[in-house]
Amino acid sequence: MRMLILSALIWGFGLTAQAQAPKATLADAALLIGLWEGEGFGGKVQEGWSAPLAGRMVGHFSAASASGKPMFHQSLIIEEHEGSLRMRLKHFSPDFKGWEAQDKTVDFALVSAALGAVTFGPAAFTREGDVLTLRLQLSEKGVKREEVMRYRRVK
Repeated sequence: MRMLILSALIWGFGLTAQAQAPKATLADAALLIGLWEGEGFGGKVQEGWSAPLAGRMVGHFSAASASGKPMFHQSLIIEEHEGSLRMRLKHFSPDFKGWEAQDKTVDFALVSAALGAVTFGPAAFTREGDVLTLRLQLSEKGVKREEVMRYRRVK
């Protein structure tokens, strides 16, 4: 149930207007490329991003509880869109059933990109060497909180 709530929280941020997005290319998101493991959501998390291919980077995210049980997964893409970038994702429960309707995605426009940092909607990534930090801004019933995931590069 917590992850269903999480989906609703993140969904609210997915409405960022693309017209406000700064100019960017996939080179601005290259800091994400690789396989990353760390902690978040009270357990273990893993995130991976491919090198660009055909105007897109493909990613995945998985979260497991402290006891090692799967919590949820995401399939993601970052793509060049209207002179900028956008991140699109879909959530899946541990049994790999999708949370969003078949033809729906959660979309985040690029907010900013700088050397070692990129932000899409509520998701701010910063990288220092082999450490990647994701600061995810969440809100539920007017209560805002930040979920921080700290990853180490494994590949």
